[in-house]
Amino acid sequence: MQGNFISILIIAVCVIAVVLGVRKMHKRTQGGCCEPSDGETVRRIRPRGRKKDYPYQADLRIDGMMCDNCAAKVDNTFNSEPGMMCATDLSSHTAHLYAERQFKRAELADILRKAGSYTLMDVSWKKPQAQ
Repeated sequence: MQGNFISILIIAVCVIAVVLGVRKMHKRTQGGCCEPSDGETVRRIRPRGRKKDYPYQADLRIDGMMCDNCAAKVDNTFNSEPGMMCATDLSSHTAHLYAERQFKRAELADILRKAGSYTLMDVSWKKPQAQ
């Protein structure tokens, strides 16, 4: 009797795992991994200023951006912070950051965490532009 219960429990856990996996796969193939439930895309926040207004530039390599909505979330998070603007390139998993000052890696990682489950893999600062 106890052997049947354990077998049924194992089968139930396997079925639940398969159902969750299929749901996740379906979600990723139908409009993106983080598409809102109403089917709309994430609305982008307009950055403050123009690229030339920011003397510091960096390329941030980000792990976890899978769709346009992910990229919009990353853009929006950085664009809502004072002193910076961002433009993401989903194909290279890179965010091009324009800033008033050179931010520390930890600061950028903290800001990125506000966007969701993304990981800052690398930061590459370029020489400041003359203004």
